[in-house]
Amino acid sequence: MSALLFGGTALFSKILPFSANDIILSRSLFSSIILGFFLLIISSSKLKILSLKDGAFIILSGLFFGIHLFTYFYAIQVSSIGIGVISLFTFPMITTLLEPVILKKSPKLKDILLGLMVLLGVFFIVSDSTIASNSLYGVGLGILSAFTYSLRNLIQKYRLINYSPLSMLFYQMVITLFLMMPFSTLNYSEISNNDLTLLLILSIVFTIVPHLAVIESLKKFDARAVSIILTLQVFYAIVFAYLVFKEEIKTSIVFGASIILFVVIYESLRIRFKLKNTNK
Repeated sequence: MSALLFGGTALFSKILPFSANDIILSRSLFSSIILGFFLLIISSSKLKILSLKDGAFIILSGLFFGIHLFTYFYAIQVSSIGIGVISLFTFPMITTLLEPVILKKSPKLKDILLGLMVLLGVFFIVSDSTIASNSLYGVGLGILSAFTYSLRNLIQKYRLINYSPLSMLFYQMVITLFLMMPFSTLNYSEISNNDLTLLLILSIVFTIVPHLAVIESLKKFDARAVSIILTLQVFYAIVFAYLVFKEEIKTSIVFGASIILFVVIYESLRIRFKLKNTNK
């Protein structure tokens, strides 16, 4: 479900008539208000930060999260949905390489091969002609988005695992909001009802729901497995782009999606088998 919702997120960067900064700022503002209100109702104790060290990691994760969101949307706006998606989804490979470093272990050959397969599938999805006709600037922004997203997930997994997904997403959204504020040019009094509705849908359906699911998944599974399964959103994003903007789906896209689907199915079966054995 998270991959499906994330796949639709890219569309908003093209549909909404605002800069990437203002979209992310609005997304963070509405998400923060909704999450904060919900936390105050169910349990304000979930907002408690246990130590200064944890506070520092929360701030760091929020900064990485904000940079990830901004650079992803901006990459799509300066190039295309295809360029933004292909660049962002180098993050499973980045996570595969970074996670063993954090754990002070050598990366497994199987994990590296799966990461390379995902990377190969992503690059097949966007044709050479598409890449050649767009700016490398978009690719660079997308890779920066991938790198910061990997760092955010790894901090969440190994430094903030004891905190609730609700409180973590709330803090990360608040930090993102303050990060975007100095660069905002948006006047909310001039936003149309249609655009306001789209911003609310983006904030609730395409932000709060899938990101909570990802943070919850990171409590149970390693960051590499979660990142590989999320790569399925590449396929969804391309399909949505075709349906909404009539972006062409080529044979290379089908081939690349097939590689990704194979890896995702393999990882899903591996996780289910692992959970089954753990519960015995």
